[in-house]
Amino acid sequence: GWIIFDPRGDAPIRSSSFRPWVHSALTAEALAMRSALSSLCRNSALSHIRKLEIFSDSQILISTINAKAHSKELKAILHDITCFSESFISINFNFVP
Repeated sequence: GWIIFDPRGDAPIRSSSFRPWVHSALTAEALAMRSALSSLCRNSALSHIRKLEIFSDSQILISTINAKAHSKELKAILHDITCFSESFISINFNFVP
């Protein structure tokens, strides 16, 4: 699942889904991030959002994205995250324990 907060701390959008055959918690985190970015990019009512801070408790995922590292397990998902990220003027991926 994911939640998008505006600068005031309001949560204008949230979503969650169930996938019965996800290989790992890491994959689930990456899928949630891809889903959030996809929703932002495809929703014309949210097209004004140009700067984004993403927070995740998945240190491996955040480290992989920030290092532009490769992962066989996440190859296609990371590619999508990178492509969606290019839609923003500024995007930061942050780990929160």
